[in-house]
Amino acid sequence: MVEVARAFREVTSLPLIIQANAGIPETRHDALVYPETPEFMAARVGSLVEAGVSIIGGCCGTTPDHIRAIRAAVTACHHQGV
Repeated sequence: MVEVARAFREVTSLPLIIQANAGIPETRHDALVYPETPEFMAARVGSLVEAGVSIIGGCCGTTPDHIRAIRAAVTACHHQGV
């Protein structure tokens, strides 16, 4: 989604919202599983903020733990002046 955000930013000055899935779903033991961890998603927040994303959320496969990790990463970015 970082590359998508960068591409959008090139063509608009409107606020950007990114709500990524927690990875590409996989079938494991007859269940749909999203493989990206909260830490993996949070590690990309800085790049999204630098790309000009105004709102970062989660979609399919994200859990409250994902959202907490994303929120903590956003807060860290703001404290670092990103």
